[in-house]
Amino acid sequence: MWGALAHENSPGGGREVEEEDSLLTSYARTNPSPPGRSSNEQGMWSSRNSLSVTGARILTATGSLVMFVVIAWAISATTGSFGEQITWLLSNPWGVVSLVDLYVGFTVFSMWIWFREGSKVAAAAWTVAMMTTGWLGGSVYVFNCLRQFKGDWQWFFMGNRRP
Repeated sequence: MWGALAHENSPGGGREVEEEDSLLTSYARTNPSPPGRSSNEQGMWSSRNSLSVTGARILTATGSLVMFVVIAWAISATTGSFGEQITWLLSNPWGVVSLVDLYVGFTVFSMWIWFREGSKVAAAAWTVAMMTTGWLGGSVYVFNCLRQFKGDWQWFFMGNRRP
């Protein structure tokens, strides 16, 4: 339909639409729809979920480890007081941009935590972890969710608010 609108007045007289429809049909045959449609498709999606969850677990575990190492290195390599470091960072316009960028991201991610968590205490603890350790806390949070993941993406994204 959208292809027809886009190519309605094209010089090819609609041939592009037929080619596009044929490509979409071919794609649909080789890339089945989500689970619940047929047993063949169910098996294919299960393996995709398994691969994507495994990849996400590896990524979040690696991210957590890297962030921990970098934070430990920064603590050990820092000279001067914390106040001096903050003053130095805030004296550079890109330091200010970086902090604003980070804390906007931390806040948006923390809003998702508050949305999906059933316990206000847990949400508050994860928010404190996020605001103090940055993406170390965020990576650990996502890793923890993926550890509990049982194939229900709606639960993963919506947590206890899932319909």
